[in-house]
Amino acid sequence: MARPDLTAVRTPQILDAFARCVARYGLEGASLEQIAEEAGVKRSLLRHYLGNRDEMIVALAERVVERYRQELEETMRALPGTGANRVGALLDYMFPEGIWEPSVENVVADALLSAVERYPEVGVIMRGFMEEMFEVYEGVFGEGYPEAEKAQVEAVAYGVVSLSFTHEWLMPLGMPVAYARSAKGAAKALVKILAG
Repeated sequence: MARPDLTAVRTPQILDAFARCVARYGLEGASLEQIAEEAGVKRSLLRHYLGNRDEMIVALAERVVERYRQELEETMRALPGTGANRVGALLDYMFPEGIWEPSVENVVADALLSAVERYPEVGVIMRGFMEEMFEVYEGVFGEGYPEAEKAQVEAVAYGVVSLSFTHEWLMPLGMPVAYARSAKGAAKALVKILAG
């Protein structure tokens, strides 16, 4: 009798372990031994399920992007309101107040972004998602302000997302809540451009 194919179980298990190791030790510091131990598998199984280290890094990028994609879809489905009210709800989501802890995905995404020069395929994967995300946000801003020019909507979406990412990047430093309010205020000021 043939052994069952465990790819559907082992691959996510190993990728989750890889992500935890990257969050703990960095992308280059996460050794294959640490990943195997964290996943509870033999080191030889890493190659069996995911290939060499470069292929593992690409698979990790794909997994992180897929999780971000799911989160974006869930967020868009959950956003209340229509038009400008929906834009306000999106800004509330993008600029939360209070204590914020970075997720493993956020730490891993930062590590992957720092490594795109060495792993160009990772850059392609992450850039593709960013373009998808900008399109979604441009759609929300465009629906909220249908009279705005397309170029303005694109510029505002880019500016708001950039503010959100910078704000998120600074949150682990324990920045005061006033900074969250300032970041959201700056995003609102950008959005006002669309109202004409």
